Amino acid sequence: MLSIGIIFTNYADDVYILSNKRMFDIQRRFIFFFENHRELEYKNIKDIKVIVPNVLQRLLDIGDVYVDISGAPTLILPTIDHPFFVLDKINEIKTHAAKAEGLKKDNDLKKELHDWFGKVVTSLVDSTQMKGAPNLENMDLLEAMGVANELGFQVNVFGEEPSTRPEIPPGRVMHQNPPPGTVIQPGGEIQVVLSRRATTADLMEF
Repeated sequence: MLSIGIIFTNYADDVYILSNKRMFDIQRRFIFFFENHRELEYKNIKDIKVIVPNVLQRLLDIGDVYVDISGAPTLILPTIDHPFFVLDKINEIKTHAAKAEGLKKDNDLKKELHDWFGKVVTSLVDSTQMKGAPNLENMDLLEAMGVANELGFQVNVFGEEPSTRPEIPPGRVMHQNPPPGTVIQPGGEIQVVLSRRATTADLMEF
């Protein structure tokens, strides 16, 4: 009776768990003296089969389930109740897990494409967005070039013009084309006319 009790306890304390992502095989030896834990992802399962050794086990609906695993020893679930139901359940969960994994990859790919497309559209909008020309008048050339570059414009010196106003030193922007506020594309050119000291000939002309 003691031997039968030990054998039955060793059989009854084994646990098999089927989750939605992986299956667990917990083999215990005499309840608490030893426990062997093993888990398996459904995507690594190559094949599943059921072996019923004798007629008695067939009548009692008891059998062994063999799970072939890629790159690992075969997982054996020995002497379990309703082995064909367990086989069908593992196949069902495996198929569902494979579909869920495929759907997750598709969703990740769609999200990646959506993010990439959003960045491309934003880049195109930024590159084609029209902006108004800044007011560069009375700035020296370096300051005018810095202001224009921050907005994506280029400054080109078109010429010089004598300044008759003593408060305007040489090298300042007297005029610009296009005028301030004119909408132009990024990378557009702004032509400027710089001030220079008035000569005697310039004063005679005035």
